[in-house]
Amino acid sequence: MLELADRNRLDALVDKDKGARESWPRLRQVLQDQKFLAAALSGASLGDCRSLHELLLGLRYLDQTIFDVLERTIAANHPDAVRDHQEKKSDEIIVTAAGLARRRKEYENLINVELAQNARDLGEAIAKGDLSENAEYTAARDKQFRLTEQAKNMREELGRVKAIEPATVAGQKVEPGTRVTVRDAGTNEEHVYDILGPWDEAGPGAQIISYLSPIGAALLGAEAGQTVVAQVPGGRTTYEVLKVEISPVLAGN
Repeated sequence: MLELADRNRLDALVDKDKGARESWPRLRQVLQDQKFLAAALSGASLGDCRSLHELLLGLRYLDQTIFDVLERTIAANHPDAVRDHQEKKSDEIIVTAAGLARRRKEYENLINVELAQNARDLGEAIAKGDLSENAEYTAARDKQFRLTEQAKNMREELGRVKAIEPATVAGQKVEPGTRVTVRDAGTNEEHVYDILGPWDEAGPGAQIISYLSPIGAALLGAEAGQTVVAQVPGGRTTYEVLKVEISPVLAGN
């Protein structure tokens, strides 16, 4: 059913099949019905659930909401079925709610616009025949591979996001969601950084620094008055922390 749903979703996206466009909303509702899915999986073996999860990971066109519902349902039935995949994930990605929404929008655009257009291009190239010397087909196929890998990576990243809770950011020490003013000991210049996630945008009057970057990682946990040393591409840089406060970026989250 999942493969059929994935294909139905593609046909609906590219306007290939009027029936697919009409049936997709109903199919989407079924795939988001946790009671129905739980009943369908009741009695399924661990092996069956593992196979289902592997199939789910390989689908291209289902959106993130449906993927999350299906993965949660499989995990509720047999936690070990998804545990191996979850243990392979890297550390969580910390971002603001706005950064998460931005990334989800990029993912949906990739699925609903770019992959859909690629599918149309691929279909048109195939219709011309003689695929052995069809440059348009080769280009569309290669692009499909790149877009599919990009979508897979983005979906995996979205699966390990932790959104910053503004109420939990105290502004006493440097952490994701804070603004820090520092002085470069080498140049005596002051810099203002918003310490945020990799998909976030800085607020007015500050430069964004990902908490994953060399400077951001070095500053984590520091308080005003402390000195930290960051290993940057040009060498080691020493910073004096002058001020730590809650980043204004969180006001919009």
